[in-house]
Amino acid sequence: MITERRSALRSMLLDPDADVRQAAATALDVVEAVADFDRLLSVLRNGERVERLEAVYALGKLNHKRVYPALLEALKADDAEMRLLAVKVLGEKKHPKTVAALIKLLDDPELAVQVEVARVLGGFGDPALLAVLGPLVCRQEELALVALDAIGELNSADGEQVVFTAIRDKRSAVRAKAAQILACLPL
Repeated sequence: MITERRSALRSMLLDPDADVRQAAATALDVVEAVADFDRLLSVLRNGERVERLEAVYALGKLNHKRVYPALLEALKADDAEMRLLAVKVLGEKKHPKTVAALIKLLDDPELAVQVEVARVLGGFGDPALLAVLGPLVCRQEELALVALDAIGELNSADGEQVVFTAIRDKRSAVRAKAAQILACLPL
């Protein structure tokens, strides 16, 4: 099956239309990556640091059910940059079954990881995530600001109570962000 796809896509690389050639090249990259999936998993588990980061990035380009367990495993890495990249990739994919694992990282020792988790949770569009994002408004300022943006992205009137709390925050940046978000929430 993969051999046939490769062959078909390679022949399309010679098409007279530039758009067809570009589409074929992009598709061939994806097919090649799927074919190399086991190699990517091996690199993710045993490769050097940079190779492992590249493997996470490459897995993010694949549309395959086996990608999710590998990316969820990357969330547990000792390397904060690896966890951060895995959060970004999972955020782009927006698979609902990854939400619970992402939520656990809101207690990650690295603030950058926590901030990225808050950012990607807003992209899931699930108003139930207000219960998770709301308490973040009382934490570090950077995290509070991103949590407010995520609450705004959820676009739910139920976020109003959290935003009302943030309006009374002692930090002016949080209050200003709360005012912006309050203006955007549906009535």
